[in-house]
Amino acid sequence: MFYLMILGGIALTWALVDLVNDDTDDDSGSDPAPEVSSTPNGSGLDVFGTSRSDLIEGTTGDDGLNGHGGDDTIRGDDGDDYVGGDYGDDLLDGGD
Repeated sequence: MFYLMILGGIALTWALVDLVNDDTDDDSGSDPAPEVSSTPNGSGLDVFGTSRSDLIEGTTGDDGLNGHGGDDTIRGDDGDDYVGGDYGDDLLDGGD
């Protein structure tokens, strides 16, 4: 009788744990996608981003530093670059 109580407790604990973790322990293959952080290396207002409104070393959009496109402030490659740009409306050390 004692062993049955122990086994029942283990089964009840297992059932509760399975109920709590039901959203991630699904065998149907419909687990939710992992969350993607926008910083760093993401898009938006971030550092080392790859799309518009990046602050540092972004590649496109309104980059603040070392951007490659859009309204870059420092060392941008195109757009309205201020310092060290390659082309566009460069103010200092621009390429054209």
